[in-house]
Amino acid sequence: MSTIMEMDEEIARLNGGEWPKDLAYKNEVLVPQILKRVADMSEVIFFESHLTPDQVAALKQDGGFTTVLIEVDQEELQRRNRQRVAEEGYADASTWINSQLISIAEMKNRRLFHTIIDGSQPTEMVAGKITKLDSNSSL
Repeated sequence: MSTIMEMDEEIARLNGGEWPKDLAYKNEVLVPQILKRVADMSEVIFFESHLTPDQVAALKQDGGFTTVLIEVDQEELQRRNRQRVAEEGYADASTWINSQLISIAEMKNRRLFHTIIDGSQPTEMVAGKITKLDSNSSL
């Protein structure tokens, strides 16, 4: 059974339960610590929405990770962002969506994903496909 981790939760956990105000500290200290920890794990499902293409390539090559893109179009990302802001008190992430999509396009061009899952499907279907990948770790 794999450990399940999510980058934002790990960042907050390492920063005393709060989101760091200092982006340089987050990106230069916390993120590398988390990526090293994840890379050293033998079985992990790691969710992250804004790794650089080079970070994904390193996890794929050096860590032997199966890399999966849960793909959602820009309109749906904007809708989900508005919903999270309104209903869950999240900070508005709309300013980051375009840069994330550009990064994802580069990763697709570099063929850094083993598989792509349509993220517009019901959550149960997406989770089922991830679970199936976890049990077939020979991708």
